[in-house]
Amino acid sequence: MHAERGWISRMGLVFIGSVLFTACGAPRQEGAGSAVPAADTSIEEIRYRLTGGIAGFDLELRLAGGGEFTVLEAGHPARRGQLAAAERREVAQLAAAARMEELKPRYGIAGSVVDALDEVVTVTGGGRTISVAVAGDPRDEPPPSFRDLANRLREIALTRAN
Repeated sequence: MHAERGWISRMGLVFIGSVLFTACGAPRQEGAGSAVPAADTSIEEIRYRLTGGIAGFDLELRLAGGGEFTVLEAGHPARRGQLAAAERREVAQLAAAARMEELKPRYGIAGSVVDALDEVVTVTGGGRTISVAVAGDPRDEPPPSFRDLANRLREIALTRAN
């Protein structure tokens, strides 16, 4: 069962990365694993959630495949905006590079470090969802490629105004 879940997760991320990459206007290449039906591009979203820390963050970024985003603070909409095409491509490339299907679902132990930041990145597409949670625990860090994605999503969530 675990091996089947891993296969499904890998296929899901390949699909999601392809959907995001295609939706962002990147050129499509024919070949194994690159063809994505155009109709499936309507089902996609990346969510980034940041909680904890001394500042008491409770922040969520909801980023649709078309680049529209909403930032929620304490569960309430705080900002909305639209990413430029280049930014959408950048996020899609970071999501593909993170290879979330190969990562553990959780890194670190929540609450193991006082006032640490906890993050969750969730990618949804084609009816599949892959989430990776990271507790602020330096003893169990995710790979740098995941950190690059999370950092870029955090930057969008924290710096974008209306």
